[in-house]
Amino acid sequence: NIENVSYGLTMCAERTAIYKMVSQGCTKFTAIAIAAGQNPTDSAPCGACRQVMGEFCHDVNKTLVIMSSATGEYITETLAGIYPYPFINFKSEE
Repeated sequence: NIENVSYGLTMCAERTAIYKMVSQGCTKFTAIAIAAGQNPTDSAPCGACRQVMGEFCHDVNKTLVIMSSATGEYITETLAGIYPYPFINFKSEE
């Protein structure tokens, strides 16, 4: 993360990773792993990151978001599961 006193200007690690991925020519992903904090839910991505993930994932119903704690405990959920009402409706690719 790159934090900013104006929280809206903060750049999260998830978006940084996705933007780097896209800049290198990969425009779709099928899973992302995020690690932080003492509990797996501490690493849950913010709404802005969830929106960007939806725009660049292969399929919101199949893309996995793996949230891990610093101790290695983790939970896995689909992107659709953690972001049921996106800003736009993403089309699933079959």
